[in-house]
Amino acid sequence: MFLYGSLGKIPGRHSCGLHASAAPRCVGAAAIYLVLRLVGFHKLFENDAEGIGALLQIIGTLYSVVYAFAIYVIWGQFTTVETEILKESGALKDLLVFSQQPKETVREPVVRAVKIYARGVAENGMESAVSRRGDRQDRQTIYRRHFQRYGCET
Repeated sequence: MFLYGSLGKIPGRHSCGLHASAAPRCVGAAAIYLVLRLVGFHKLFENDAEGIGALLQIIGTLYSVVYAFAIYVIWGQFTTVETEILKESGALKDLLVFSQQPKETVREPVVRAVKIYARGVAENGMESAVSRRGDRQDRQTIYRRHFQRYGCET
């Protein structure tokens, strides 16, 4: 009930949840079906019904294989992103853990830089921070420049 009620408030949809152009399309499809049925168009394919069925089965199988491969590739990309996020957050955690032993004057800029860096990555993403400069560098160089910018010794 909630789903259908909320769909009615979307522009271009009727209160029943259907898109505004759905009803004319259904009527048009039904009219085309009736005309083809009355003309006898279906009789042209009566002898080839098994061949057409086999062809549709082959096309469906190929489509499902391609679809499964696409899902596999996208799932792999999500897994790669998740692994990189875990590495990045682990590196930031290590920086915070190792910064607890030095004096307060050394620790404070490191903690501040890690917080600023983490906030920047969360808001903009690491790739956008790198591509904004127009160069591709490894993470160590990015960390070093970032910490130097905010007054940390490296």
